[in-house]
Amino acid sequence: MRRLEWSRSRYWLCHFLHSRHVRLRIDWADGQRLDEASRAVTLGWLRRQQEHLGADRSWLLAATASAWPGTPDHALLQCLRLMIKEQQHLAGLHARAVGRYPTPGSWRGLHLARRWADLTLPMRRWLGPRFELSILLLTSLIDLSMARLMTVSPQEKSGTLDAGIQGVCAQSLRDRQSHAAFMAERLTQEFADFNFVRRNLRRWRLRGMFAMLLAWVVLTQARLIGERGLSQREFVIRSWNSFEGVLERMVPYRRDSLLATLGAQEDEPYEASRVSL
Repeated sequence: MRRLEWSRSRYWLCHFLHSRHVRLRIDWADGQRLDEASRAVTLGWLRRQQEHLGADRSWLLAATASAWPGTPDHALLQCLRLMIKEQQHLAGLHARAVGRYPTPGSWRGLHLARRWADLTLPMRRWLGPRFELSILLLTSLIDLSMARLMTVSPQEKSGTLDAGIQGVCAQSLRDRQSHAAFMAERLTQEFADFNFVRRNLRRWRLRGMFAMLLAWVVLTQARLIGERGLSQREFVIRSWNSFEGVLERMVPYRRDSLLATLGAQEDEPYEASRVSL
């Protein structure tokens, strides 16, 4: 992390301070219920989102602060803290949505996800905040693709959802779009000092990481994707196109494109994010 204050820190701090007071109205009293056929896979995905969003990331704040030998960027630290708080709020909403239905037994995929998270946590801590933000960004891009499927009207796609679940997914979509844009902008700054070779290696590493995460989601959520009216191929294409759009802005091939992006951050620090998601 850089020692000097990032030009966009205060914009994002203002955004998150405002965002915490803007919440969509969720109709928990709606009588419409999940179809029996799609209940297991839908609740499984919601529980996985609850686990991921509610994970303890307090270490990320400490690691980010310790990355500065001098005075840290307090606005950036506050942005990270508020983003984590928003994710925990979303985890609570997912838990409430799951709690509307009896869920006997346990979802096997949840235990695998927990075990994988526990095994990789020491490595992620060792690799530092930049690597963790990269993982969170890539995961968010895939989760955004899933959330878009879940917010589509049942009249347009199959697999009826109740209004409570649709409201939770709509709130998650809104919040996590801003989270992803924030992380993409910050990582653009983090990767800015890389030379041409290192920048291209980073592009391929990010592609490989995203491909593995996307393959895991497609394998574990294939039935849910199909019930929401989309083929696995279409889901992969949509998710990959979204990722490539962010990648081209975050780690561009051409140096002049990177300089233009950095210049916009410096010259227009309070403008809305230009990251398209």
